[in-house]
Amino acid sequence: MADIVIFGAGQLAELARVYIERESLGRVVGFTVDADYCRSDSMDGLPIIAWEELEAHFPPDQVQLLGPISFRRMNEFRRDRHLDGLARGYRFATVIHPGARVYSDKIGDNCLILDGNTVQPAATIGRGVLLGSGNHVGHHSRIGDYCFISTHVTISGACDIGERCYFAPKATVEMGLSIGAGSYLGSATLIRDNLPEAAVVRPVPSKLARFSADRIKRLV
Repeated sequence: MADIVIFGAGQLAELARVYIERESLGRVVGFTVDADYCRSDSMDGLPIIAWEELEAHFPPDQVQLLGPISFRRMNEFRRDRHLDGLARGYRFATVIHPGARVYSDKIGDNCLILDGNTVQPAATIGRGVLLGSGNHVGHHSRIGDYCFISTHVTISGACDIGERCYFAPKATVEMGLSIGAGSYLGSATLIRDNLPEAAVVRPVPSKLARFSADRIKRLV
C-alpha cells in the first residue's frame, strides 16, 4: 500500500483522502500546497507541507503524489504542478475506486477515478484526469490530459476530448464529437456539434418563479 501525499488542503483534498483510506487504496500521510497558500500546518491530523519544501519532509523515494485536486486556471495549475513534481523525481499515483467499472487499461498517471464511473472498452484516459462520481466515458473515446470531469457527465462513444477541459455536472457530449482543448462545458449542457479550442458553453439557467410553492400545493 503506497504512502500518498495529496496536493491540496480544501474540500476536494479531504474528499480524496476519505475515498483512498475507506477503500484501502493507499495511505494518505500528508498534504501539500504552494507556500503562499499555507494557512495552517495541518488538516485532519496530517501535516500540510509547503510544495517548495516537500523533499525535506517527504522525499521522492518514500511517497507518491496525487493532484492537485483542483481545476484552478482551467486545469493548467494541475498540469504545471504535475510536471514540476515529475522533474523533482516524484511518482504520481493513479487511484481508481473499486466501485468504478473500468474496462480499459489505457489510464495515465495521476488520475483519480471515483465511484460509479463507467469507462467502456477501448477508451483512453490521459494523465492527470479527475473523474468525479457517476460519469460515463464511452467506448473508443479519448479524454485528454488534465481534464476535470465533475459528476454525472456523459461522454458518448468515439469522442475526442482535448486536454484541460472542464465538464460541469450533467454535461453530455453526443457520439463521435470533438471538444477543443481548454473548453468549459456548463451544467446540463448538451453538445451536438464539434467545439473549437477554449470554447465556453453555458446552460440556460433555471429561473426562480414569481410565485411560491404554496400555489403548487393547490394544483397537485
